[in-house]
Amino acid sequence: MCRVEAVAAEAAIVEEGAARPIAPGDCAVERIHDYGEMRLLVELCGPEAPAVEALREAFRRSPLLRLADPGEAARVRVYLLYPRGSVEDGDAVPALGAIGEATWAAVGCDGELIIPLCPAGESGVIAHLMQNLEARARYDLALRLHNVDPESRLAGKIELRLLRRRGVEWVAAETDAAGDAVYYEGDHLACEVRNGSDLPVYVSVLDFGLSGRVAPLYPVPGSHKELVPGLTLRVGMDRGEEMELFIPSGFPFAPAARPAEGTEHVKLFATTAEADFAPLLQEGYRSARGRAGLGPLGELLAAAMTGSGRRETRPPLHAPAADWTTVVRSFLLRRK
Repeated sequence: MCRVEAVAAEAAIVEEGAARPIAPGDCAVERIHDYGEMRLLVELCGPEAPAVEALREAFRRSPLLRLADPGEAARVRVYLLYPRGSVEDGDAVPALGAIGEATWAAVGCDGELIIPLCPAGESGVIAHLMQNLEARARYDLALRLHNVDPESRLAGKIELRLLRRRGVEWVAAETDAAGDAVYYEGDHLACEVRNGSDLPVYVSVLDFGLSGRVAPLYPVPGSHKELVPGLTLRVGMDRGEEMELFIPSGFPFAPAARPAEGTEHVKLFATTAEADFAPLLQEGYRSARGRAGLGPLGELLAAAMTGSGRRETRPPLHAPAADWTTVVRSFLLRRK
């Protein structure tokens, strides 16, 4: 029996240590938090085949991915596509056009490819495909992390502005007709962070790139300092800290896609205690046939969240008194 309330909880004792029995006044400490279902829901599409069953079995072993139940809305669809000479009405992933060999393709809710194509005849293709899908799951989880505490003193108090260099000046990023910030390949990116709260905070800024890469923009290792209330931090403006934007090789993932552009994200974490966000970092997706060296790195933060990981990796913010908040700014990165 277990019952959880706002300031109290009840649980049944199922086992005691050999040293002494549990006594009144003893404390219980949470080691792994149950965050509920946080795996990426995937729909597997295509005719039954040994390759499809092999992928289905790989999903059963994944701590980061789950096959959607019938009628359940999936965020990703994975197709096994067979060779075709042209595209006809009703064909899956029409943006690919003609296909010369059996291929795995994964698309998001908008029908666009979210990871590189995987030729189905390649050795180790199931492991390759799962690595990329799990990298996508980690990417999405990290991007969605936010503090839901309504009593947070930082919520809405930390500002993040994206800037681009124009000549010798830094100006606000231009926007398109839809109001989205737009950068072009070769532009330089910078950020301004203002602490509008009444608490000093530690600031960490991560870049969520087009190829699934999650990389740190700030701070430089060993230089984490507090940002006191009312002050502004500038990232990427000093000599040697310039951040030039580029579209990675192999993007977009569909060879016949429209002119290359994609959405990149800058995410700020502001915390009242020092925190290590290294578990969120990864290199990104492996490219087709293993080129470009984009294998995933970093700890499986999501595995700890689902309680099925290989090690007990706690979320970055585990100090009871710590407050934190996040801010995300997204922009379109286009090829000129």
